[in-house]
Amino acid sequence: MKNWIAMLIAFSVMVIVYAIVIHHSDGRISQIEFCKAKLTMVGIYVVYAMCSFFVFGFFQTPVLFVVGLLLMPVFMFKWMQLSIQRLHDLNLSGWHLLLEAVPIVNLYFMVLRWFEQPSEGMNEYDISVSYVDFLKETRLYPKINCLELQGGNFKVNAVQFTHRRHEGREMYECSKMELEDDKTVSQFCSEQLETIENAPGYASEYRVSFLYREQLFESIRTNLHAIVLRNGGLVIDGHEVFVRKDGFSYDLVYDKNVFMARFDAFTRQSVVGNYCCVRVSKRQLKELVSSIA
Repeated sequence: MKNWIAMLIAFSVMVIVYAIVIHHSDGRISQIEFCKAKLTMVGIYVVYAMCSFFVFGFFQTPVLFVVGLLLMPVFMFKWMQLSIQRLHDLNLSGWHLLLEAVPIVNLYFMVLRWFEQPSEGMNEYDISVSYVDFLKETRLYPKINCLELQGGNFKVNAVQFTHRRHEGREMYECSKMELEDDKTVSQFCSEQLETIENAPGYASEYRVSFLYREQLFESIRTNLHAIVLRNGGLVIDGHEVFVRKDGFSYDLVYDKNVFMARFDAFTRQSVVGNYCCVRVSKRQLKELVSSIA
């Protein structure tokens, strides 16, 4: 009886751990990047083990063993995260990782993760890169900004502008607190948009309203040199291109029936289902973004 209770507790703990890792494992990783990352981690572990035994043998101190024990949860988290993201690449739920506890079945899924070809098209686990973060990482911001269209509303550098009508006029409204998070957008608003009185019910110290002009988006795009996003995709020459991160590279995914002259310089291209997929480096993506802004 005690053995069954211990097994139940162990299984429950395992499920909780898997649930936490799955919750923090969005996106996907291709076969090539998965193999690179896993082999790199194995190499790091082997070097660590050799150094630990060397230090312990010559200096009789377990300091590296202690450091390894402290870092092991981080190592295991990343190891599991890579496996889950690889399952996502195969359009499978991360919960399939639980099958590693089942003999023989675990071998099948291990082979699947290592050798199954990546699905370079689109699936339900795809998430686009954070364009604002990319602009900041590559030091394109504030020279280049990000305009994201969302139906009737839009965002500029993640600052939300909400569409509404007031006294027969179309307006966009934004929180002053949000504007304070981005000085570039705040300065643009004060210089380019005509400020009007706040709508009834809103305290002036918290919210500010702007008169909508027909050329508003073009003004933002021109004056802030903004890239345009629609439905999570980067708009290039009028077409939406989904950009996702894959290890240290990026995939540009778009409709195979669309001709993208800008991509002729990128040699690595494949067609999967209804999509074309082009692999680019961080430098190439930076140059592409700079050319369309």
